[in-house]
Amino acid sequence: IGGGGFLVRFDGKTNAIETYDGRETAPASAREDMFLDARGGPIPYRDAILGGRAVGVPGAIRMLEMAHRDHGRLPWARLFQPAIRLAREGFPISDRLARQIAGDRHLRKVPATKAYFFDGDAPKPAGTILKNPDLADTLERIAEKGADAFYSGDLARAITDAVTNAPIHPA
Repeated sequence: IGGGGFLVRFDGKTNAIETYDGRETAPASAREDMFLDARGGPIPYRDAILGGRAVGVPGAIRMLEMAHRDHGRLPWARLFQPAIRLAREGFPISDRLARQIAGDRHLRKVPATKAYFFDGDAPKPAGTILKNPDLADTLERIAEKGADAFYSGDLARAITDAVTNAPIHPA
């Protein structure tokens, strides 16, 4: 839910094509020189993409809400129920995910991801049930209150604080 994307809809009856732009946008604090070093040259790619400086304002939730408002048939809140249930009840970590967790050197450097994917310093093994009650709570808020719950209020402030306080380069 923290990303962006595009949605293209084709109406088979009218042959009309409709697009929705949900790409991330630069935050209000963005500056032209934020990815330049002290000499005015570009900072290395890995330095640019890691940490809070590289995070844009997510557009996916607003885009999906707009498309649903224009064309949705099911109630908005109902769309979230399977994801809420999965986040709350959890799912078993697959062999592939277990390998990815173990091999990602950045996950253990961010306290929130370390707490989620690791038991102490050990990656959670395949078969472990991975639950995300915070995500379930977030999805419930969006289901009940719409996209505004994501972009304003306590949730938006918590996201902004997490991004603002993220290390520039956790490596």
